[in-house]
Amino acid sequence: MRQVATTADRTSLTDIAHRAIESASRIVFHETGHFARNRPTIGPRALATILTDELQSMWAARFLAVMALVDGVLEKEKLDLSLEYASVLDVHEPYLEQLHESTKGNLSWVLADMTRQNIKSLWDQPWSADQDVMALFLPYSRSWLLGHL
Repeated sequence: MRQVATTADRTSLTDIAHRAIESASRIVFHETGHFARNRPTIGPRALATILTDELQSMWAARFLAVMALVDGVLEKEKLDLSLEYASVLDVHEPYLEQLHESTKGNLSWVLADMTRQNIKSLWDQPWSADQDVMALFLPYSRSWLLGHL
């Protein structure tokens, strides 16, 4: 997580990233003390040799993706590093494609895909970007709704 947050030690660890790693260390991994001071650097290939199953790889990729975004800024280098870890870990999930598209500046596609994935998670129904998303959320036509407000 520190590797992604610091772009492989090329940038400083921000306060938000520090707190996110410290929280994950304490809450998720049940560690105590200072998390990052004496930890070895673990690159993508080394991490892939440490993790023993698909579930561990999936969770690692998710934590790394969060670290690429934790500061609230789309930084291509951090996203690329997070995607490199996911690739080496052989993790392929929709959010990774969204991260990849965001590195190319294709944010309208990312928003449409996020919406599609959210709707699918709620109703497990397909939805395409050319459909009216509000029709799925509101059981009434817009004209009916506007006439009754």
